[in-house]
Amino acid sequence: MTFWPSMPWVMAFAVLASLAAVAATIRFLFQENRRTLALDRRLQAVRAQVVSACGESGKLREDATPALSWLSLAAAGALHVVAMLVPVGAPERAKIGDLIRQAGIQQRDALAIFLSLKMILMLAVGVLTAFLVAGMEAVGGRAFLIGFAGLAGAVMGGLLPEAVLRRLVARRCRTLSGALPDALDLMVLCVEAGYTFERALSMVSLELKAHAPEFAMELASMEAELRLGADRRTALQGLYERTSVDGLRDFATTVIQGERYGTPMGQSIQNMARNERLQRAARIEAAAGRLPVLMSLPMLLLVVPGIILLMGGPAFMMAVNALRGIGSG
Repeated sequence: MTFWPSMPWVMAFAVLASLAAVAATIRFLFQENRRTLALDRRLQAVRAQVVSACGESGKLREDATPALSWLSLAAAGALHVVAMLVPVGAPERAKIGDLIRQAGIQQRDALAIFLSLKMILMLAVGVLTAFLVAGMEAVGGRAFLIGFAGLAGAVMGGLLPEAVLRRLVARRCRTLSGALPDALDLMVLCVEAGYTFERALSMVSLELKAHAPEFAMELASMEAELRLGADRRTALQGLYERTSVDGLRDFATTVIQGERYGTPMGQSIQNMARNERLQRAARIEAAAGRLPVLMSLPMLLLVVPGIILLMGGPAFMMAVNALRGIGSG
């Protein structure tokens, strides 16, 4: 317990320096976020040419020694972990940006805010873990153990925001998948009534606003893009990329093929709605089939001990009383 009062000024200075570094990093993220993504889009063609020109570089790995190969694998794994914790590269930032859009967050600086929150949590959890471990008597003020605990806490704090974001994406995907069959049925009614595709999207978004507001918002956004002159293929592809719902990819394919080959769109969408309902029923049956397996462990831990005590308790007490009577006699 002598570690806490021994270095108060050093700890205070370390906390202030960490906060200053976080503030500077947040400012850098907000300033460089858009410029980095724009530069990455410009350099995609150059990267493709470089990869095609240096395609035979993989032969060098075959001639490397086993020690160098293991070292390269370890370095690649370390770089992958660092890229997950601090995604400063354009590809990692683009992946996180896609996850943010798939989670339904459409703010302009959402990526910079998320990365700032990621770094703040990483630093806060790491420092808090180090302080808690430093106060333990078993540690004894060992700097190695305190540093290792702080590093482990920083890793956990850095991975937590992305895990939460992926859960939000999965939950939104389930919500949109559940509302897709109803939206397709409404789309069939609008198309067969003589509405254009854009007008049908507007009507479906209005009808679904109370039942499925997220899906209605996505349809309204796509309808606005089409009204402003965007290409239908591009708008449908953007809808699938924003939602990551497989049914919307099939919907985009159906609409594009109907426009290209002149097939009746209403019948195709109706068949697709029927298939979506069958898939939803299959998912519900699969989830119901997993319930016995999921409930086996809670029943084994909570129900079975009570049943054993209820059935064997009286016999056990009678045996104990009988043994006491024999011992006293």
